[in-house]
Amino acid sequence: MTAPRFQRLLIAGIGVVVIALVVTFVAVVGHAGTPALTGTPRQIVLASATRTAAANTVHMKVTMSFSGTPSFAGQSGKPVSVAVTAEGAFDFAQKSATLTARGPGASGKGTEVRQMRIIGPTLYISAPGLRSADGGKPWVHVGLAQYNQKEGTSGLGSFSTGDLSQILGVLRQHSSSITKVGSVTIDGVATIHYRVMLTGTATSTSSSGAPVSGSVSWPMDVWVDTQGRLSQMRLQVPFFGIEMSDTLTLSDYGSPVSVTPPPADQTANGAGLLNSGQLDQILGNSSGSSSSSATGSGTTAPNTAAPSPTSDVTITQCQVDPSDSTLADVGGTIVNHDAQTDDYFITVTLLEGSTPVGGTTYNENAIPPEQASDWSTNGQVIGGSGSNLTCQLAEVERTASS
Repeated sequence: MTAPRFQRLLIAGIGVVVIALVVTFVAVVGHAGTPALTGTPRQIVLASATRTAAANTVHMKVTMSFSGTPSFAGQSGKPVSVAVTAEGAFDFAQKSATLTARGPGASGKGTEVRQMRIIGPTLYISAPGLRSADGGKPWVHVGLAQYNQKEGTSGLGSFSTGDLSQILGVLRQHSSSITKVGSVTIDGVATIHYRVMLTGTATSTSSSGAPVSGSVSWPMDVWVDTQGRLSQMRLQVPFFGIEMSDTLTLSDYGSPVSVTPPPADQTANGAGLLNSGQLDQILGNSSGSSSSSATGSGTTAPNTAAPSPTSDVTITQCQVDPSDSTLADVGGTIVNHDAQTDDYFITVTLLEGSTPVGGTTYNENAIPPEQASDWSTNGQVIGGSGSNLTCQLAEVERTASS
């Protein structure tokens, strides 16, 4: 995966933070909660959502990054270091929000800027690529409920097994244990640091093609201020040589927040783009290639209505190599459902039960439209015993052949 693809995923994911925060906090506005910093660590952390929402408004900063050298099946790619930042504000009582995200351009040069505003039931989006899809206007508006129904709130990425998009809602639903770490000052604010163990479900495909699910866990750090409000959250997840880091910082509770719609003459109705999947394609990928993951967070170039690249690839073989238990034989079929000749880059995660134990990649070039091609490769089993091995299609990148 290239650095531009990392930054596109980051920018797309950061935008969903706004939606998830508004939806989550609006649901708890007006409820009293427990007294600040009394009770067990679990009670304090879970109550932080209520206490933050009780302030009615809050400002936020988000930093998301990928860094390291990707490594699959004993092969290493080029070092990656990509960061995206965002700043915004929320008015939970008025159900409104604004966010501006900045990161490297799709070509790896310059800065790409995306904006998102929520005003009641309406979501406004501005992003590179929209002008060419909506008649030359820099903004589109869609119904927030329709957007959530169509796209879900999983744009922060699955990171093998987890989903950050629910933000605080995930603390309520998926925290298995919460413990106190200690006291720390963040930007001059006294806070208590807590470690949250989150649980989730990983779904993969067995060698017979049947879905296999299992539970997994990963840590998240949460800082709560002396008034019981959420001050900061951080998740750091290593996968295949890359470390993903996501930090959300909240401040200025109760400060005025003003969110206005963009000018009407600069805004197009984005319902058609949303329903066709083109809006998701533009938000996730503005470079002209297409890719998707097995969890449905895929993206496609804005100028094509082709099916998701994931639908082009099946896994029919997934087993430990009989002669070497550290290798896995992985294979299947590629059928190009695009209207042009394409190159494919496939990423597969190996799991033992629900635990990632390795991975592999495969690339094949110049597959004509509606043509099928069998593929096979070896994956490196780098953890576990190799028993009960399953293969998960993590990502498929489809690019027009040169």
